[in-house]
Amino acid sequence: MKLEELISKPPSWLRGDVPLADKVIFSRVRIVRNLMDFPFPNQSTPENLKAVLMRLEVASRYVTPLHPYITVNFEDAPSEMRSILLERGVPISSSLLKETPLYGRAAFIREDERMVVMVNNEDHITIQATMPGLALKDALNLALSAVEIYEKLIEMAFIDTMGFLSSSPINTGLGISIGVMLHLPGIALSRQIKSFFELFQRSKFIIRNYFMTTTAGSFYYMHSFVKLGLTEDELYRQFAEVVDTVLDLEDESRDTLGEKYRDVVEDKVARALAILNTAKLISFSELVEVISYVRLGIQMGLVKGFDYTSLNETLFLAQPAHMKRFVDQPGLPDEELELQVNRLRAAFVRSHLKIGKFFRPSGGTSSTV
Repeated sequence: MKLEELISKPPSWLRGDVPLADKVIFSRVRIVRNLMDFPFPNQSTPENLKAVLMRLEVASRYVTPLHPYITVNFEDAPSEMRSILLERGVPISSSLLKETPLYGRAAFIREDERMVVMVNNEDHITIQATMPGLALKDALNLALSAVEIYEKLIEMAFIDTMGFLSSSPINTGLGISIGVMLHLPGIALSRQIKSFFELFQRSKFIIRNYFMTTTAGSFYYMHSFVKLGLTEDELYRQFAEVVDTVLDLEDESRDTLGEKYRDVVEDKVARALAILNTAKLISFSELVEVISYVRLGIQMGLVKGFDYTSLNETLFLAQPAHMKRFVDQPGLPDEELELQVNRLRAAFVRSHLKIGKFFRPSGGTSSTV
């Protein structure tokens, strides 16, 4: 498989035919490691970076959980392609998006994209496993199965009193981060999200808007923060308990919306469907917002004709960098480029999604909006 073929289709972790798909889009685990006797990437020479990459290229041939995979060498990948990979969840730091040349940087991407191994990002190796829906244990086991093979083949930087070393104190110790992408319209629409964010700031976990380019919609990423002094099982158990609490709160909030503000929700869902089905221009922020309402409408029994998988895929494939690659007029002014992208996005949405139907409460009949 070639890179162009990979990015033309959605990652398999966007599947929506899994339990709790109405609230959890995916589960993700990242494990960072650094090679013994090599300086961290931010302190390395191009020769050191290339030597680390060469070792990991050889080792990856034996990491069966990663197979089959493609190699993306960032020395050859333009910044536009790096932005697309970042939108698909490849762990790329912001400094690597524009920096050139990128000696010794590469990503090994499993063809279904459930595993990515990033080389010489902030650490020598970042192993990422992503599974659809709420599947934290599966994602953790997949990532651990890969890191165990790497650790047998290559000596990693480790100190008994601290654990695994990292370029960042945040990642030193266990070197594992667990996260989930959540859809929380109940909490957001009931105006609890601010106090919700403040609560997490005082905990071992972080929650933020998932899409970095917009705060529209109700999509969030929650992940673990503290990595020192915890075992893998303790980190998993603590994080899973917090996720369960959040999902319970979201269920309660949705019930309240349905009981007290159903007419408001029905109006927003109907308007969102109308935009998806008829818009000629749509920005990414607007798309995030309307898909958020349609997802809520499916869960509340207001929408027929859409499914979580197609909505997830549409949302990710319509991100800015994905859309810009279809603009074949280089050098356009920013305003013209944005107009072209919004036009292409609207056409893509109409072609990728089936016509959705809104179920009106009166008489129980439905009509296309």
